[in-house]
Amino acid sequence: IVADALGAGLLEPEELLGQTDEALLVLLEGRAAARPSPAAADAGPGDAVGEAVAAPGVPVGGAAERVGRWVAALRARRLPKRAAELVAAELGARRIGEWLVTDSALKRRVEERLAQELGLGPGAVLLDYPEKRAMFGLDLLVERRTGEVLRLGPGGRAGLIGLPRMADELYDTARVLRLFTFAGRREVEPATLARLAVLPTQQLEQRLQDPTPLL
Repeated sequence: IVADALGAGLLEPEELLGQTDEALLVLLEGRAAARPSPAAADAGPGDAVGEAVAAPGVPVGGAAERVGRWVAALRARRLPKRAAELVAAELGARRIGEWLVTDSALKRRVEERLAQELGLGPGAVLLDYPEKRAMFGLDLLVERRTGEVLRLGPGGRAGLIGLPRMADELYDTARVLRLFTFAGRREVEPATLARLAVLPTQQLEQRLQDPTPLL
């Protein structure tokens, strides 16, 4: 929601500083309501617009309207539904494509293509692959039997806790890739999602230019 609001000019990056969740929702609601949709701008006094699609994630009049619908859906707890889930460990020796690791423009293009293939509107598919490299990081005070107090940081300490040596491997295998859909529940085979997730960036770019479905 925030990414769409920034992209549509509803927010400036500096306005995100210091915001609570509730304050940000109120700000987004107000900005989205104040930005008329293209359909509304062209409509006459008696024309009915903006009610053609009521589901979140299916915009009628552009990004501003989509932001407004998503915020309303969030408040009403009409949340995205999980269509597929894939634990990174299930990929074996295969590696997740770099395009999926960050919220890139290419990832957004893939999400829009998947929305079309699943019969949903623009913005109705989300690929979620959370990143928190320090999730197994250590910052502990340990008192030994001798009374000595040690601080165990990310490097650990030989003979005490060896977690840092395996932290990267645990992190890579514990991550979960999920595909969510707005505006209707869909089901996607995890194996299908796996084949898409491991595509290298260049190959994925080629697939997007081909009308053959990604799924």
